[in-house]
Amino acid sequence: MSDDDDRRQFRAFLDGVTPIEQDRVVPARSRVPSNARPTVARARFSAVDFTEQPDVFHAGGLQHGALRRLRRGDIRPGARLDLHGYRRDRAQRQLESFLDRAVAHGERCVLVIHGKGSRSESQIAVLRQMVRAVLVRHPMVLAYCPAAIPDGGEGASYVYLKRM
Repeated sequence: MSDDDDRRQFRAFLDGVTPIEQDRVVPARSRVPSNARPTVARARFSAVDFTEQPDVFHAGGLQHGALRRLRRGDIRPGARLDLHGYRRDRAQRQLESFLDRAVAHGERCVLVIHGKGSRSESQIAVLRQMVRAVLVRHPMVLAYCPAAIPDGGEGASYVYLKRM
């Protein structure tokens, strides 16, 4: 069947249909051009609350099967960032930049190594808390969870990113 036949059949099917008046405005979804590089507004994370974040996080729009594969380590990370030895503020800047680059390069899964915090003076996992707080608020993060044992276990997190 040709395109013209399809169009004719469709128009014949819709013949006599009256459009419904819409009484509310639905905002149009804007698409980011594929060549545009997303950037994270630096002011966005200046007031991040670094209290304890959940071990597993997923935003809407992620299938349960994808989250299950992520947790098992079946989705291999395309990039990794090791934050060992960084102070919190510098680690935060590194993480934000890393996520921007990963999204721009089309990565879907990345690994962030933050450590368990067992050697910190306060025995608080400062970097782990910071990483999770940033990930929860990042607009391109769909999910995160602790990594599988071979990739760092509780000292690392798999991060699942949105597509551009």
